[in-house]
Amino acid sequence: MIVQVTGNSPKTVKDWGTDFGRRLKYITRILRQADLINQFKQLVVKGIVILPPDFPQD
Repeated sequence: MIVQVTGNSPKTVKDWGTDFGRRLKYITRILRQADLINQFKQLVVKGIVILPPDFPQD
């Protein structure tokens, strides 16, 4: 999953170490953004947030 979100290769992600201590700083921002998007999607699924009919679905 981290490979898909960051666009990095599996080898690069593995090279960050088990605690991801050698990762680039921007990676945590990308992962946080992905988490926020997933949380928002869950709110939509639960009907807590209602999107306008013309909202892009991609």
